[in-house]
Amino acid sequence: MSAPTLARLLNDLGYRTDYGSEYKGARGIYNLISGTYQRLDRAGTGDRARMVAEAFRKPNFEYAYEQ
Repeated sequence: MSAPTLARLLNDLGYRTDYGSEYKGARGIYNLISGTYQRLDRAGTGDRARMVAEAFRKPNFEYAYEQ
């Protein structure tokens, strides 16, 4: 899934940024994905962290994150 698609899904479900605004599919959504990856990795769930890294792609569908 591309990061902008995730942003649209989150907005459609009523989720908002810490600032109360909608996700725009730019830097903020990548920070959200990256933070999720890092939190899972630190929690010792590297398999789940890897799934996050593999699931989310740039708009051109290249991997968004190196594993």
